[in-house]
Amino acid sequence: MNIMTGVKACDACRKQVKLKRNGKPHAALTVVEKKEYHRAAPYWDEITYRCMTCGSLIGSTNDPNEIAPFWWFV
Repeated sequence: MNIMTGVKACDACRKQVKLKRNGKPHAALTVVEKKEYHRAAPYWDEITYRCMTCGSLIGSTNDPNEIAPFWWFV
């Protein structure tokens, strides 16, 4: 169970937060918010998804300077 939201993550979401930077979102994730940081190189995005199966909110980044985790529960 996600302590912040009280939502019990589905199996796909639990696997999602273990993926690397370039991992693709699972089929039930839909974009809630996208922030683009394109003012200076390197460029990156931070995206928040909501799972249509369990309701979990998951954030991700493709920032090449960031260290793991690249996917996390919001």
